[in-house]
Amino acid sequence: MPDISLMMKPASAGCNLRCKYCFYADEAASRAEGARGLMTRGTAALCAQKALAHADGGVVTFAFQGGEPSLAGLEFFEHFAEDVRAANTRGSRVAFAFQTNGMLIDDAWAAFFAKNNFLVGVSVDGCAAVHDLLRPAPGGAPSHATVAENLRRLRRFGVACNTLTVVTKQLARSVEDTYAFFAAEGVSYQQYIPCMDPLGAKCGRLDYSLTPRAYASFLHKLF
Repeated sequence: MPDISLMMKPASAGCNLRCKYCFYADEAASRAEGARGLMTRGTAALCAQKALAHADGGVVTFAFQGGEPSLAGLEFFEHFAEDVRAANTRGSRVAFAFQTNGMLIDDAWAAFFAKNNFLVGVSVDGCAAVHDLLRPAPGGAPSHATVAENLRRLRRFGVACNTLTVVTKQLARSVEDTYAFFAAEGVSYQQYIPCMDPLGAKCGRLDYSLTPRAYASFLHKLF
């Protein structure tokens, strides 16, 4: 009974934010075909069938990332959950994970995640001052207020949540404010990843670039 974990990107590199440090946007811009459209329901169903057949009763994890996976639409995931249940004829234990920027999460999404036991990771760079500086919506509008409210929405619905934070130069300088925000929100599970400069660029030249020394200082202060 081999366990298997699939990372699925149903919206390819598509996203409804314009994060200035976005690795996926940089990668998509560097290839002949950038965003590759939305995954079809048939393709998703085939992934479910093959994964569950391979596991043969073992643990199967479906992890959705992007771009922004919610752009595929709630109906896509409702169908996928149904397809997984139909294909799970050998009693595998199924786990779902969903990494989102939180912009589209409404009550219907939250109820779906709760019903189907999704683990939801919300990408949020701590307090509004830092988050809105580098994670704007198209046109430059701030996004923090929406993300923070939808994080609270998920928690109200009883959805298992964690946060994912990109450590930029600005965030590394705001350790106290970052942690204070998450503590006030009651976020118990926090993930931090160091910011990467664009592929092929000289390191440390951008306004958000994170140096090894700044990252070490951030970790020291955080812990």
